[in-house]
Amino acid sequence: MKTKLITPKPEHRFIIDRVLGYYGKTYTELTKNNKTRNQDDVKLRYMTMYFLKKETDLSLAMIGALFGKDHATALHGITTVENNYQTYLGNRIETDMIASLLQQDKKNSTWAVIRILTGFNQLPDKKVSGYTWDDIAGMMEAYARLQTQKQVLMNFAEYFDTEITEDEIDNYINNQK
Repeated sequence: MKTKLITPKPEHRFIIDRVLGYYGKTYTELTKNNKTRNQDDVKLRYMTMYFLKKETDLSLAMIGALFGKDHATALHGITTVENNYQTYLGNRIETDMIASLLQQDKKNSTWAVIRILTGFNQLPDKKVSGYTWDDIAGMMEAYARLQTQKQVLMNFAEYFDTEITEDEIDNYINNQK
């Protein structure tokens, strides 16, 4: 039975785009000819499946369907990446680099907002509109997957009705580099 290709949700698309972007490929390019057994495309598909499993709570069936494949293919791809990680230094380096990029994206976009907003004394101590800091961090992390760091900072500054200017955000981002 043929598995239908499904469209990824934005939070999953972020991971897909980040992994494939490391290799200079897009999701559209990879899924355009879904029948390809080109080794490079297979490797990219497997690597992306691995990070989707690692970073999300998606089932193997859903991960496979994002590429028009079944759960068995997703499981095989994830297992292949894990085995190659243990066996080949080059694969370990690539996997660690992508993992590092994903972690850095999460940290930069989530905690930068909290540091800026609290640094300008614009937020109350424990709760904002009934949300805890953990709730806000989680919302920002999910939201950050859809936006650039600057857009996230501007949107949250506006949401919390702060006096932070675009120039202040630009300065903060530039000082982080």
